[in-house]
Amino acid sequence: DKNKLVLYGDYINSETRALLSVLKISGVDFEYVNVDTITGEHTRPQYKEINPSGNIPTITEGSYKVLGGNNTFFIYLTQAHSRVCDKLYQDENKKQIDMHL
Repeated sequence: DKNKLVLYGDYINSETRALLSVLKISGVDFEYVNVDTITGEHTRPQYKEINPSGNIPTITEGSYKVLGGNNTFFIYLTQAHSRVCDKLYQDENKKQIDMHL
């Protein structure tokens, strides 16, 4: 399914682990593709077609490619998936969170 959320990352990477946790806790249907950075898989042409910078993690979903740090990923996920927003941005915490935005 081309519209399915795909997370490309490496378990050794803390951002990848954080995204895996959020996606699993939120119940979002996604596919995980391990990109082995120790063997240099992130520098190979197949991965660079997905993310030209070679950085991990990367999220693809339909025609979207999300490249960037955790803030970028979490902003995308909360706006694209209400389940993530419901888990990370719960009503009782909105006032406190909004003070920091």
